[in-house]
Amino acid sequence: MELSSVQIRIFNNEIIELQRKLHIPGLAGAVISKGNIVWRNYLGYSDIFNKIKVNPSSIFSIASITKTITSTILLSIFTEKGLDIDIPLSVFKINIKNSEQITIRHLLSHTSRGIIGEEFCYSERRFFILQEVLEKVMNQSIEQIIMERFINYLNLKNTVPYSYYENPEYKEVFKNLAKAYRFSKELDNQDCRYSNFFSVTDGLISSLEDMITYSKALDSNVIISNEIKNLAWSGKSNSGNPLPYGLGWFIQWFQGNKLVWHYGVSNGFSSVILKLPKMELSFLLLTNNEELTNAFHFEKCDITRSPFITVFLKSFLNEKSTLSITEVDWNKNQDSLEDYLKQQILQLSDSNDIELFMKYIESYKNLYEYLGNYTVLEKLNHII
Repeated sequence: MELSSVQIRIFNNEIIELQRKLHIPGLAGAVISKGNIVWRNYLGYSDIFNKIKVNPSSIFSIASITKTITSTILLSIFTEKGLDIDIPLSVFKINIKNSEQITIRHLLSHTSRGIIGEEFCYSERRFFILQEVLEKVMNQSIEQIIMERFINYLNLKNTVPYSYYENPEYKEVFKNLAKAYRFSKELDNQDCRYSNFFSVTDGLISSLEDMITYSKALDSNVIISNEIKNLAWSGKSNSGNPLPYGLGWFIQWFQGNKLVWHYGVSNGFSSVILKLPKMELSFLLLTNNEELTNAFHFEKCDITRSPFITVFLKSFLNEKSTLSITEVDWNKNQDSLEDYLKQQILQLSDSNDIELFMKYIESYKNLYEYLGNYTVLEKLNHII
């Protein structure tokens, strides 16, 4: 992928403006195309009071993105040991209702509630059961499994379970942990207490550089085979109907591209990982408040609700499109914004570009609704 300096500048400026609008103290982000980093930036502060800027050493909680790592490790272990993910939980002596019908696959795909194997229902508690399964299979603690099968295996120097916060070996990692903040309109960004909990669902802390390594390892099938990865990145019910979640990953489609993604939010941190396998394209964002995800209701299983994502798609989905160099001035006089956006739409001729630009406007509509700017929201409602 070859992007011009103009395209990168427009993308970078939009990310900076979104960070400002959402009062995100610090942000680390990267775009990876075919193994090459085509954009990477460190914005704002990891510590507002002491004015410590976000940098390559900055550490963030990745929260529920931990689930993607759990899935990767579990599928690798089960493959090595010849175990089937359709084994019922009763085999592992897991004491829950319907343990003879619920399988490992159902826990990984959040389909263990309702009509088992058919209905998606995101459940932290049910996913957490996989910890007991892994610890029984490996006869190790979950921390030992993560360290051996993931952190040490990929030589990640700045990734560790939060439960190791008193371990002197990782003193430097925790020293670089960004301050956690929670934003409110009344109090701005206030310090938030860290969560010292770690499990298969949440609790890994990491740097952008280590997350880039993880993303590249997935792309090159270093930690999991392509066959198993494709299984994880396919969301289907027992009867073959599409589901919004695969095995540890959200799945959706946009303009013929599979979007494989997850988000994380926990105690003053939020994060996103998005992968477009067909294009070998990935987008990573780590932040130290919760606004990256709270504003856009990712639990609705649609990552394009966020302007961070539609800005990325606008810039990178088709780098030869005029849309990738379309720079929207969202701070334009509110009275002329509606006419300005309509004019932008009229300048587009490709149907995919129009669809994406409308999705882009819709994501900003979500942003302004969250911000409570109903004047702009009304203008956007006239377009959508």
